[in-house]
Amino acid sequence: LAAARGAFFEHPALRRDPAAPDRIYRSARWGRTLEVFTLDSRGERRPSTRTRDNAQYLSRAQMDWLKAGLRSSTSVFKVILNSVPISDFPLLFISENDRWEGYRAAREEILTFILAERIRDVWWVSGDFHMASVGYLSPSGPYAGMREVLVGPAGNNANPLGNTLGGSQFDFSTGTSNYGTFRFDPADRSVTVALIDGNGRTLFTRRYTS
Repeated sequence: LAAARGAFFEHPALRRDPAAPDRIYRSARWGRTLEVFTLDSRGERRPSTRTRDNAQYLSRAQMDWLKAGLRSSTSVFKVILNSVPISDFPLLFISENDRWEGYRAAREEILTFILAERIRDVWWVSGDFHMASVGYLSPSGPYAGMREVLVGPAGNNANPLGNTLGGSQFDFSTGTSNYGTFRFDPADRSVTVALIDGNGRTLFTRRYTS
């Protein structure tokens, strides 16, 4: 893990936090329009705690940092960049040791916090599945109104399951290599999502309002 963190900081154009030089999670703000919270959701998880009431997907310090940041943010839109999806995907996608669904207590903690604090316009943006999708976190229940966008793959083989999603939970899915763009408009609280392939062809675009 120490070697991986070292390699990480050697390559991206990121400054280390002087107070916590190995900390990956951080936030960046674009005025009152957008604040982006980048998580470290693989360096701090503890699989041995997965089935406990105190399941650790993020460290307590990171979870408290995220909750405090979401509560105090003065930006209209709050985007949580997540290396692994938080949505409820069909059973074929489940990898319990690797992502939020396997750490139910931690997942419930952050999602119920967002609802209880009535924090509006929170978007989850994730990767890892070698596919893209745009949809709700759950097909029904209290989290059915929250949205998550998966982007990719880029240099990976496509996930063949990317073409199987649909129904009321997912607006779009594809295994075609792509990148995503987002346009945030605070005037009408709208978000325009577009997924674009390597040839510049728009695979999907839609404008969402809260």
